Amino acid sequence: MDRIDALNIIKLAGDDLVLNVANIGCGPNSPEEIIFTNGLRLFIEPIDRKPFDGVTVGDMEALAYEDNEFDGVMCLNALDHTKDAEKALKEMIRTAFEWVYIKCNLIQKTTSGRGHYWDMLEDGTMTNGEDSFNLKDYGFTLHNITYGGERRYDEVIATLKK
Repeated sequence: MDRIDALNIIKLAGDDLVLNVANIGCGPNSPEEIIFTNGLRLFIEPIDRKPFDGVTVGDMEALAYEDNEFDGVMCLNALDHTKDAEKALKEMIRTAFEWVYIKCNLIQKTTSGRGHYWDMLEDGTMTNGEDSFNLKDYGFTLHNITYGGERRYDEVIATLKK
């Protein structure tokens, strides 16, 4: 999680100081707890499809959690790695009580490989060449981040406050 993620999550948390958060598609080395300088404390349930140490194995398209089980759900550069991204998005919204935070790099799946099934476009559209949907249709607000250089370093951050 970088500084931009931290600032956006602090905004989503509002006045809450302790939150239970799912980190969907976390990969290895996901922290189980993050304490921010403003006192916000996140207890994190790291979830990934691969069995990493300290990570719960789960399918982001069929999360084994109750509706509204987590205060928030974050997905950092993982939504484009699932075969049915729209189904995964609906699962994140379902399991989140207050907010959902998604970040995707603008990487062309056809040129990057590495398990990318979907492309994220600057306007919030996710497409795999046959199907597409837009995060804005689910109520997300978009923030485009440009770091300069090649397109693959640009990101879309999508936030949903329920």
